Amino acid sequence: MMELSSLLFKPIIERENSKVVGRIKNAYFSQGCNCIAYFVISSCKNDCDVLLPIDDVLCFCDAIIIQNDANLRCVSDVDFTAFSSGVIGMDVYTQSGILKGEITKVDFAKSGKVSKLYTETEQFSPQSVACIGDVILLKAAKQIKAKKQTIPRPENETTVFALKTDSPQKEPIRIRENKNAKAETVVAIPTRDTSNANEAQTKTEAQFTPVQVTNAPMAKRPTDDSPLFSSNALKLLDAPEIDDDSHTPARIISDYTFLLGRVLSGDLTSYIGATIAKAGTIIDDSLVEKSRLCGKLVDLVLLAKAMNN
Repeated sequence: MMELSSLLFKPIIERENSKVVGRIKNAYFSQGCNCIAYFVISSCKNDCDVLLPIDDVLCFCDAIIIQNDANLRCVSDVDFTAFSSGVIGMDVYTQSGILKGEITKVDFAKSGKVSKLYTETEQFSPQSVACIGDVILLKAAKQIKAKKQTIPRPENETTVFALKTDSPQKEPIRIRENKNAKAETVVAIPTRDTSNANEAQTKTEAQFTPVQVTNAPMAKRPTDDSPLFSSNALKLLDAPEIDDDSHTPARIISDYTFLLGRVLSGDLTSYIGATIAKAGTIIDDSLVEKSRLCGKLVDLVLLAKAMNN
C-alpha cells in the first residue's frame, strides 16, 4: 500500500536509458475517488505538464520507474469531465454541513485503487464519498434502528418447582331446608396445622335464596287390570297406514321376548302389502327382527296368540 503525498515531486525515470522524464505534481481520480487514473508530470522534454497512466508504472519507490514507450499524453488531449484532481488539501463536509477537516493522506494500491482517505482526525473509504467538486461531500449516514433491549430474568425467577405440600381437602357443602323455605349453607373451613391445640375452628354461614324445584309426578305401578297400551299408543294404531317400508313407528314396548313361541292368528303384511309371515307361523327371534325392520311390531303383538288357545 502506497501513500500519494509521499510520491509528490519524486522523479520519473525511464528504465532502458535511465533518463528522468519529469516529476509527479498531482493525480487525477476517477469519479467517486475510487481509483487513481493518471499522474500529472512536469515534463522535462516539452516544458509542459503531461499525463502518465498508472498502468504504465513499473514500480513505486524513491523514484517511479516506467518503460521507454510509456503512453505519455498531453493534458489537452484528455476529457477530465469524469475525473477530479487536487484531492489532497480538499475540505470534507457531511450532508449536514459539518466540516470534517482537510484531506492529508490518500492510500492506494499499485493498481491505483484507493483504499482510504485521511483527514487530521478521521478516515473515510471511497464508498462513503457522495461527490467531489470544490470540496468532498460525504454520503448521509444510514439511520439504524436500535434493537429492543431484552433483559434476561434471573435463574431463580425462571425456575419453577412444584410444591410437595398437600393442600387441605375441601369438605362438601351441606344444604338443609327449614320450615320458612330458606336454604342455609354451612361451609366447614379446615383448621391450620399449628402447635396451638386450643385454636378454635371457624365456621361461616351464608344465606342463599331458595331455588324453586318442580317435582315430577310419581310413577304408576302397573296392575293386572292395567291396559296393555297407553292412549298415545292407541292413537298410533288408529292412524292411517303409510305405503313406505322405510317408516318405522316409535317402539312402544322395549322387550318383545314375551312373544316368542306364540302363533300368528292371521297374515302379517307390510305397509305395501307384502307378506311378512302367514297365519299359524310360530314367532321366533328372526320374525320379531323382521317385523321391527318393517315397522310391524304392534301388528305382531296384536296377531300373536298362545299356542293352547
